[in-house]
Amino acid sequence: MTIATELAIPAEAQNRPSRRRRARDQRVKRFRRAVLVAAPELDDPRFAPLVASFSRISILGLDAYEFLRANGIMSEEGELRSSVDTVNRLIGAQLKLANALGLAPAALGKLRNERPIDLAAHFAQKQDDGTE
Repeated sequence: MTIATELAIPAEAQNRPSRRRRARDQRVKRFRRAVLVAAPELDDPRFAPLVASFSRISILGLDAYEFLRANGIMSEEGELRSSVDTVNRLIGAQLKLANALGLAPAALGKLRNERPIDLAAHFAQKQDDGTE
């Protein structure tokens, strides 16, 4: 028996998810359940892939943001971390999935045939009325 075979990971252990991976998978499951509680109309097998993707992207985005909060947006060399771009892309993907699922405010308004809110006009109207 060589050193390489003695140090090799057994086949059954290679297929077993790590503790960290299992914990992340549990977070994704909990997030998915929370989405389905908030939007029970998505509890349909047709939406399962989108809901799963939305849940995974959301957890990845939260983790990436927490990394930036803990380590700062600047690297030791004074450069902007590439993580900033990663967080931005994750948020963009999350927004696209939220719109596809009807979870974004604009998408909810379209489903209800509501006009989008014009905040600038709303505040201008309040100032004209003398209310705030």
